[in-house]
Amino acid sequence: MRSGDVIAGRYRLEDVAGAGGMGEVWRATDVELRRVVAVKQASTGDREGIRREARIGAGLLHPNVVTVFDVVVEDGVRWLVMEYLPARSLAEVVRAGGPLPPRRAAHVGRQIATALSAMHARGMVHRDVTLGNVLLAEDGTAKLADLGVAVWAEVTVTGSERNAGTPGYLAPEVLDGHPASAASDMFSLGMTLSVAAEGMVDEPLATVLSALVDPSPARRPSADETVRLLASVAPGERVQATPGEVVPRQIPAPTRDFVGRAAELKTLLRFLDESTVDDGSVLISTVAGGGGIGKTALAVHWAFQVADRFPDGQLYLNLRGFDPSGSPMPPAEAIRNLLDAFEVPAARIPANLDSQAGLYRSLIAGRRMLLLLDNARDSDQVRPLLPGTSGCLVLVTSRNRLTGLITGHGARHVPIDVLPESQARALLSARLGADRIAAEPAATDEILAYCGGIPLALSIVAGRVQTNPHSSLASVAEDLREARLSALEDDDPAVSLPTVLSWSYAALTSEQTRVLGLLAIAPGPDISLRAAANLAGLPRTQTRVVLRGLTQVSLIDQEASSRYRMHDLVRHYATEQVGSNQTQEDQEAATRRLVAFFLHTAYVGNQLLPPPRQPIELSLPAPEEPQPLPDEAAAEAWFVAEHSCLLATQQLTATLEWHHVVWQLAWALVNFHDRREHRHDDLVVWQAGLAAANDLDDPGIRARAYLRLGRALHRVDRNAEAFEHLQVALALAEHTDDLRGQADAHRHIGSIRSRHGEHERALEHFMHAVSLYRRLGTPVWEASGLNSMGWCHAQLGDYDKARGHCEAALSILSRHRDPEAEAGTLDSLGYIAHHTGDHAQATDYYQRAADRLQGIGNTYNKADVLEGLGHSLVALGRHEEARDSWQQAVELFRNHHRTADADRVQRLIDEL
Repeated sequence: MRSGDVIAGRYRLEDVAGAGGMGEVWRATDVELRRVVAVKQASTGDREGIRREARIGAGLLHPNVVTVFDVVVEDGVRWLVMEYLPARSLAEVVRAGGPLPPRRAAHVGRQIATALSAMHARGMVHRDVTLGNVLLAEDGTAKLADLGVAVWAEVTVTGSERNAGTPGYLAPEVLDGHPASAASDMFSLGMTLSVAAEGMVDEPLATVLSALVDPSPARRPSADETVRLLASVAPGERVQATPGEVVPRQIPAPTRDFVGRAAELKTLLRFLDESTVDDGSVLISTVAGGGGIGKTALAVHWAFQVADRFPDGQLYLNLRGFDPSGSPMPPAEAIRNLLDAFEVPAARIPANLDSQAGLYRSLIAGRRMLLLLDNARDSDQVRPLLPGTSGCLVLVTSRNRLTGLITGHGARHVPIDVLPESQARALLSARLGADRIAAEPAATDEILAYCGGIPLALSIVAGRVQTNPHSSLASVAEDLREARLSALEDDDPAVSLPTVLSWSYAALTSEQTRVLGLLAIAPGPDISLRAAANLAGLPRTQTRVVLRGLTQVSLIDQEASSRYRMHDLVRHYATEQVGSNQTQEDQEAATRRLVAFFLHTAYVGNQLLPPPRQPIELSLPAPEEPQPLPDEAAAEAWFVAEHSCLLATQQLTATLEWHHVVWQLAWALVNFHDRREHRHDDLVVWQAGLAAANDLDDPGIRARAYLRLGRALHRVDRNAEAFEHLQVALALAEHTDDLRGQADAHRHIGSIRSRHGEHERALEHFMHAVSLYRRLGTPVWEASGLNSMGWCHAQLGDYDKARGHCEAALSILSRHRDPEAEAGTLDSLGYIAHHTGDHAQATDYYQRAADRLQGIGNTYNKADVLEGLGHSLVALGRHEEARDSWQQAVELFRNHHRTADADRVQRLIDEL
């Protein structure tokens, strides 16, 4: 073949990129998708190897394995189409630059171990882990290549295949004739790292390598254990899963009594099977039908059936498209929920919504995942959540047809209607028992007619019957007949559900009716037992009994997390009915009880999460059923569980014009939003908070609101608006003699000025802040201000003053725990030491700062510290360690979408 030849009418050969284990590798252009790919030609007599590599690669989408796109045939020769990676093999890297430093070797090894972990979890064995089959990209990413020798563990190989692999890397048991296994892969990885770091292996790395190459397979660590061991080799590195390693399993449990829908299930399966031979685009299927008709049950049931086809995880999101509140889930909340599913550290999540969406697509890229988007309002709500690459299935349910997805994205449409009579009968039989159905056939027929084939209606009727086992089906049919009369004997199936709901509603106890109505008007998508108790004004034990009764008749659902959720159609019906059995005063009193519960618990939780905040006086009395929050961990867990409800509660109180509560809820969310980097949520709650504060005749409250909104604007890079708000906050704080408010305003204004290079003017604000914090007796904030002063002096070249301020800050922080503030001060001292020629001291400061940040999971700031550390190491002539530090910085910068910073440091590496 020659440059310019086109393979399979699609892949134009450009130049030879190298030789793989099974044949020659070319860089090529996919002329259809206009992207660069790598294509590998099968060597003579090795078509089976290419075929096997294609099959294994297609079932293994992992960030540390070279992705297989396609396999094509040209003139009888088989070609493998893969991702093109501008990279060198580990063998080439070692030949050109010598052995790897221990930390870099451990970093490479950990990535390959994650790839092997994914293979082993799927029953695959690589069999040929060597320096030549590990590729290193410019950004430090390591990828495992050449799967042509790999096999599934249960496959028996014979003859020459038994010892497939590279001599010198094969485990002793394989050389003795035993089949390759996960343990033999780990031996090969140990040999690979031993050769790569030859002569530079320190004691921590040597311990891991010794375990990997142990003669006994049983004593070797698994791939997962190796990931943790190698993570601990580098000083200060914390052992934790990266977002790319998290495998979400979010699909809800399917209903036990699912029946029918065979045609729809078969259609969905056919769409999925057909997608394996098309152009590799994202498969989107939409399930559309009326409310209560069983869309979610069908989607969840089918998702469970095919979950094993998506080994990299399954995501679930209720988009609340038809929530009675009229507020579908906004894109910002949806994207954030998806990032939380990947357990992305808060410090890694960018402030900008587009960047958050980009991070989500980066995490899902190259992975084979199922995404179930339930209850979508329209196509516009779904589009921002679609993955950007192939390998994923998106299943969407909606009451609308979602024509935009069908015409614009090629979505496959699966309409569903009411259950036919035979399937409706099967559902009722599954719930009540075949004998009971057979005993009263006429009554059963009448019940089926009244339910109209709507699964939700059938479930509610079955739940009612199950709670009254001695009642006859004939009496149930008679009750339904009377309820039907009030619906004017309409034959439209859509009237069946209100009929069933009115009948079921009438059978509730007065307490159940009251609580159901209150649950319907409660803010948020779900509710906890303790919150429900406060809403109802009942003890928890009594509330649990009432909720259990409502669950048994299928009017609410209890989730595994002991939270309760109501179908939006039931909620809508109950909301319409609540006024007939409860006065407006009763409803308002219940709302006040629930809001008081959320407000007081959030306030206590906010005080438990560092740093300490000014106490405020809450405007509502303490709840009767308070939520115990014994410590910081409990507080954070509660905020995570209730966050959506807290945001909805603030929106409700804004609508009710409870101005004091609106800003107090915003205040109570400050530390959680800061810790979890909920920057956009923080902006929204403080926009509402300021609007409420402006309706209050209290300049102190307005000052706090202007201050917090100014900071929220600063954190999303709207600095001009932030500056204006902070100036107003400062003026109001001065007017009311609020010293803490003045100090905070000066500190935030100083930060904005410093960011814009106005260090002398920033110093004035920081000096004011430090003086005020000192008078107030708030040492942590005083230290923060001193560090900021030191940084500004350093930027102005006055290193003696800079050092004095930062050392004073560090002294304070040694007595008052705040690891993030301590890390910032150590970073400043490292900068000062480096620029005054004390590079050894600078290295020590930077390393300590990196350790503190790693300990709290703040990799955003750690990247900056590692960049500074690299400069000091270069000045000491420790170039390999500098390269390692900068390589880590580049990786972290890219993780946080700080592309310009990553490119700058990469240039430093290239010039080293």
